[in-house]
Amino acid sequence: MKKTFWLILTCISVGLISGPVYFWYQATRLPDWYSDRAMAASSIDLSDRAAIQQAAQKVESRLSNIQPAPDGRAEVELNEAELNALVASQVARVADSQNLAPVVKRINTQIAKGRIESGAVINLADLPARSLRQHEQDLLMQLVQAFPGLSDRDVYVGIEGTPAIADGRLKLDGTHLRIGNVRFSVANVARQLGVSESALRERIGQQLPLDQLGIRDVQLEDASIKIQGVVE
Repeated sequence: MKKTFWLILTCISVGLISGPVYFWYQATRLPDWYSDRAMAASSIDLSDRAAIQQAAQKVESRLSNIQPAPDGRAEVELNEAELNALVASQVARVADSQNLAPVVKRINTQIAKGRIESGAVINLADLPARSLRQHEQDLLMQLVQAFPGLSDRDVYVGIEGTPAIADGRLKLDGTHLRIGNVRFSVANVARQLGVSESALRERIGQQLPLDQLGIRDVQLEDASIKIQGVVE
């Protein structure tokens, strides 16, 4: 997650340079699930660790008790809430290890139109600057000086893509990073950072606890993901 904040700051700086007024308006838009109380129930409050742990353990228990067919094939279907519980659990562990937990407000994962989007609302005012490297601190300071309002407001950041299989593991194809309502391709951000696209994908990739299932196929159906594979 610490590396992800560097990616976020880079995306923001690229956007401000390319079109500051338009970018600012689009980048500071919050998703409906955060601003609409009726939809907020679908997201997870990162500060509620007991609820996160309980939800994640329920899903992980289900995954660990997959009953395969005689030939070893198995299938599991996760809805948005279950997938979000796994993502929130991972984010919480990483945030704690990097002292970034206060920054993340709420997390939400959505499945729609053949794509998965997982993101969080953060507030840079709670970012412990001392935990950043010097060049990250410098970039953060430049952004705050240019746009003072950025330092104390909620901002949505997310990752979206189409699920695919690579070497028996779940990954996202066509991946985009999202700041508010602005999307950045991984290739574009990689060029800005001066790193290879594959290296950047490695940085932002998240591994869900599906190691016991050698994944052979993945399908999105309505608001759920169906994973088929062989129990290892």
